[in-house]
Formats: sequence, structure tokens, C-alpha cells
Amino acid sequence: MKVFLLSFNNKVQIEAARILKDKGVDIVYWTGARSEFDRVKKERAKFPNTIFHNTYDAARGEAPQDVDTTNFEVPISLIREMHDIESIVLTMMNAIDFTNVPLNKKKHLYYEYVTYWYNVLKQYKPDALLYPDIPHMAHNYVIFALAKRMGIKTIMYTDARRVPDRLLFFEDFHNYKELEESYKEAQKHNVRLGDLAPDIQAFYKNQTDSSKDSTPPMTQKSFFETRKKDTQIIPAFSSLLKNIRKGTVGVITKKYLKNLKDTKQMASLEKLEMSGFAQRRMFQKWEKLRKVFIDEYKSLQKKPDLSLNYVYVPLHVQPERSTSAEGRGIYHDQQLMIKVLSQALPKGWKIYVKEHIPQWLAIRAHLGRYPGYYESIAGLPNVEIIPAESQTFSLIENAKAVATVTGSAAWEALLRGVPALIFGDIFFSLCDGAYKIETEKDAKVALEDIENGKTPDSQKMLQFLYAIQESTVIGHDKHKFNKTREIDDKENASIIASGYYDMLTRT
Repeated sequence: MKVFLLSFNNKVQIEAARILKDKGVDIVYWTGARSEFDRVKKERAKFPNTIFHNTYDAARGEAPQDVDTTNFEVPISLIREMHDIESIVLTMMNAIDFTNVPLNKKKHLYYEYVTYWYNVLKQYKPDALLYPDIPHMAHNYVIFALAKRMGIKTIMYTDARRVPDRLLFFEDFHNYKELEESYKEAQKHNVRLGDLAPDIQAFYKNQTDSSKDSTPPMTQKSFFETRKKDTQIIPAFSSLLKNIRKGTVGVITKKYLKNLKDTKQMASLEKLEMSGFAQRRMFQKWEKLRKVFIDEYKSLQKKPDLSLNYVYVPLHVQPERSTSAEGRGIYHDQQLMIKVLSQALPKGWKIYVKEHIPQWLAIRAHLGRYPGYYESIAGLPNVEIIPAESQTFSLIENAKAVATVTGSAAWEALLRGVPALIFGDIFFSLCDGAYKIETEKDAKVALEDIENGKTPDSQKMLQFLYAIQESTVIGHDKHKFNKTREIDDKENASIIASGYYDMLTRT
């Protein structure tokens, strides 16, 4: 059984690769980056016949030395056939465009991606492609799209969106057919809360308790504030004082100065190597851009009246996979989503739009907003921008509906019995009370239903949670943000390898 490993970078993923190899899986091609991946490349003893390809090189369209591209066919017909993918990929490229690459050069790079990966897939004939996440780097998405057209299985996993310590394995994030089948089976039975595993019960109770703040760790302001150190050239006084007390100031200072001096390669569409000092200077410039967006937003915000009929729209942090790739291409543009809602809105209703504070704290935030962004939203009929500090759970509980591309607020709403309009591809769009929106007509039908009193069925929610329980494995994703139990890296790698292997051998 031959596989490609795509973006396997960290030690857990690499250990999972070793376990798969021991199970007889032939790892033909492997993309990755960073120190752990580089170490495996140098050792190579375990994977003597594997082609290793640095992710940063792949992002720039550069082939590894082991692959001869001299006679690679340019698949013109396929490029024409995949025109719908081109726009999605160009959007994804923005996430790592740190040198203002011209549009025509990006388009050419996209054609290079299609040409290279089509020929590699045709030449090495893998049985499956394994991803440790939903593919959202531009070249990874092209490989995924090609695999679908060429009949090659794809397997990936993600955390079960805030259900702690649960990993969901699936073949295609556009449909989640494995979970859908499990949900259909669960609906044949009357599921009670006591039928759920203790961790799923705890999750459900936590999410439905209005007195608790269930904000996911990765989206909390405190998480992004810790990233501020990446922009600092001079360490914070508190950090310096802490190291003086510990007697480690000399060692830390030496290490810090080395980091400022050392040159590192960045994930970028063009080759970009920068010293730590130059990186921090660049990040500081980006921080100034973010302040422009904040001022614009605050000049437009109004306090929401929660007694009115309204649809709550919490914006996504961008650039992120939650809108690109999961936004079905066009709904990467959240302004377009809000415009569709505005045109479908029942008479007398409002739309409350709230920015996600981490958008103003994330390092690449300037790639997801631009001057005039919030003004264009505020100018739409019946749309109001509300303070970003507004309490999201009060907004959810008083809303007629929550609308988002794939955001967790929709999942939280459904758990609380509030309908959700979902414009992207996410597993909880299968749940009762969730409306998948592609067109203005879809939005009108959904909002008419909601205006007439349609809400999620609590029994179907328990059935859906049971389906999640049956379709997931206990483990941590690469971030480990959403965990309630300790799982060491070796055990976690074994869990992940087993998840892949089960999917590989499933008929």
C-alpha cells in the first residue's frame, strides 16, 4: 500500500509515520518542514526509498532533487477543467505572500503546481494521500483537488471542533460521509444523555450552561496576546526580571541574541530568509497596519439591542483554513456572506456583525482585512457593527439565528437550541437546525423557517453527539489546545497511526 505524507512536520506525526511503516505501509513521498522533518531527511535509514520534499520549496513550486521533471506533461485540458480551483488557490497564496508577488506570477505558480503534482501522482501511483489537517496551503489543496479527479483516496483528521480530546478522521472535508453515516444510524435510536461517554456528556453540559465561558483556548484573546513577544526586539521588563531572579539572565540573553542574529527560512511564495531581528521589524510594521483597522471598526460600532430580532454574525480570523479552504471558494469573502444575508433578511430584522478580537492580535491579520473593509459591511441595509468586546454567548442566546462560514459560534448555537446558517463545509452542518447556504434563495428559505419558529431538535442533537462519539478516536491534534487529559506523544502517535491505518484498510 503506497501513500504520500503531506505536511508531516512534528515529532508526533513523524512517529506516526514510523508506525505506519512498521505496519507495512510504503511511504513513497513525504513533504514537511522544520527541524524534526530535516532530521528524518538526514537519517533516512528508516525511509531509504522515500522522496523527501521541503514544504517551503513545494510552496514555491520547486521540485526536490530526486524527481526529474524534464519530461513532465503540461496537462492543459486538466488546467481548463480545474478553473474553479484556481480562484481558491490564489486566495490561499495570500496567506504566505510576504513579498507582494504579482497576480500573473501567482497564476503561473498555480499552473506549475497542477503540472508538477499531476505528473508526480501519475508517476508514483499512490493508493492514498495522508494529511494531518484539512489541506489549506495552496499546493496541498491542489494535490487534494487532483487526487479527487484521479480517483486517489485522501485521508485527513482534525479535532472534533471543541469536543475535547477527540479526533475525527475522514476522506473529504466537503461532505464528511463517515460521520453522516454514523448520524443516520444514531437516528434509529432514542439517545439519552446517559448514553453518551462521560467526556461527551461533560462537553454538552459545559456548552449548554449559560453561566460558563466556553470560548475555545485558541480563539481567546489571551492566546493571541502571548504571540506579541514575536514582535518584540527588546524583551519585556517582566521577563527580564523573572530571569534575573532565576539566575538565568546570562543564558537567556545569549540565546535571545542568537535568535535575533540567526537567519531563518520563512514559508513564502518567493524565497525569503530573514534574521530574527529583521522578522521582528517586519512584524512591527504589520502591527501598525492592524491599528488602522481597529480605529475604523471602533468608529462604526454601535451597542446592540438584544431585544430585537437579529442574526448574529461573528467574523472569522483570516487568513485561516476556516474560510479558505472550508469556505467553498466564494465565502472566503465574509462581506459577500453578509450581503447575501442582508438581502434575505425578514422585514424588521437586523444583522449584528462582531469582529473576533484575535483578528487584531494575530501576526498576519493585515492579510485578512484592508482599509474600508468594515465600512463596506456597515453600509449594507439592516447591518450593524457591534463592539468586539460584546459577550458572544449573550449574543447567541438572544439571537434568532447565528450565521457564519464554519465558525464555532454556529456549533455553540446549535448546542443551545439556536438555528445556524452555515456558508462553508464543516462537520456540524450535518446537525439538525443547521442550514447549509450556497445561494440567496437558500438563505431566504432558512430564514423563513426560523421566522416561523423552527429550532434544533434536542433529541437529534443527542443523536448527533452519539454519532461523534462513535466516529472519533481519543487523541490530540497538533495544537493540543483543546485537551482535558494527558496523552504522551508516543501514545498519541500510535492513536493517529491507527486512525490512518483503519481508514486505509477500510473497504
